[in-house]
Amino acid sequence: MRHFRIQNAGTVPDMYNYSILDAAGWLVGVYNGTTPAMAPSSFFDVFVSVQIPTDCNPPSDLLTLYVQPVGEACFGPQVCSTTVYCDLATPTVVSRFNASASAGGVDLAWSSTSTGDVQAWNVYRSSDPSGNFVRVNAEPILMGGGGEFRLHDGAPLAGISYYRLNAVLLNGREVTMGTTQVGTPLEFSFALAGTNPFQSRTALRYTLPSAERVQVEVYSVTGQRVRTLVDRSEGPGSYTVPFQMQGGGERMLTPGVYMVRITAGRYQKTLRLVGLE
Repeated sequence: MRHFRIQNAGTVPDMYNYSILDAAGWLVGVYNGTTPAMAPSSFFDVFVSVQIPTDCNPPSDLLTLYVQPVGEACFGPQVCSTTVYCDLATPTVVSRFNASASAGGVDLAWSSTSTGDVQAWNVYRSSDPSGNFVRVNAEPILMGGGGEFRLHDGAPLAGISYYRLNAVLLNGREVTMGTTQVGTPLEFSFALAGTNPFQSRTALRYTLPSAERVQVEVYSVTGQRVRTLVDRSEGPGSYTVPFQMQGGGERMLTPGVYMVRITAGRYQKTLRLVGLE
């Protein structure tokens, strides 16, 4: 699986027409359409699947994305390309690669008899299918005589976890042989984790279904921004942020009504908070 990211680099919301072409015909399905309305700096991911020939002929395929902004017809299409290579025919190396949720983590299982090609295995996990994978097994899992392989990942499951199975070939080169995922997609939310009205301090909690640039800002009822609670990139998951009227090196806020707004990619929500003496 591969993915292309379409990002609104302009200053106004817009939609984008897109199409993906491939040179060797490995692409599974037809990929063209229009993104939802995207705010400035937000993005839309297009995931594509390819079917790699078992004989690796041809040895690679060129995928090309064409993107045209709907609201800016005077601009020419933007073009982005990526090449997919065939190292080994996956079906002859790994017959299956599965992940299932279990008590205290995720159970992974795969099967292979390719003892003449593979010397060991590594399994990687990420909460983002586009990257940031970390190895699950402490040491490479030796191929031995082949057959059934099992591995338990004790990391807590939150949202969707993506797994990648890599084969360590006899020449030492590591090649991805399969990918899978497990879990339930997270939904965006932004709510109070404490009381409202509150005295002195409270807390807010937000959940992100995908990696986003997050800003949580506090405004007075007149629309003046008085504090920024969060301004950073976050991965998928749930987060708690404290909010206090004074302390922590921040300017003291007087009792009253405040509007707290979160902006996370295409997600936005505002809460009304009342601070008491």
